[in-house]
Amino acid sequence: MGAKRLPCTWLWDMVIINERGDVLVCTAPPAEEFSLGNLAEQKLSVIVSGQRMKQFRLAHIMQDFTELPFCGICGDRLIYKNYDIEFFIKYLLDIGREDLIPRFEEIFK
Repeated sequence: MGAKRLPCTWLWDMVIINERGDVLVCTAPPAEEFSLGNLAEQKLSVIVSGQRMKQFRLAHIMQDFTELPFCGICGDRLIYKNYDIEFFIKYLLDIGREDLIPRFEEIFK
């Protein structure tokens, strides 16, 4: 699994919108493969609160980069601010995934 690092805060702090209106979670290639949606089809508020964003956030929280191998080796996460562990526990509670809290706490012991 590699070194444990808190999840990328880009997933909570910002998104990128390209010239075609695609809403992306990252600027690094292959970021466009991980588009959340398009502004021509949905409102930004719907896109950023959608299932795909939840999947990205959960993958980061649980350190499961199987579907996001680039995220697992990304060095940029080291230069952005980190939230404390309580922030991510609150997020899990907010989305009704309190079942993941013990596993999350075990990862970051």
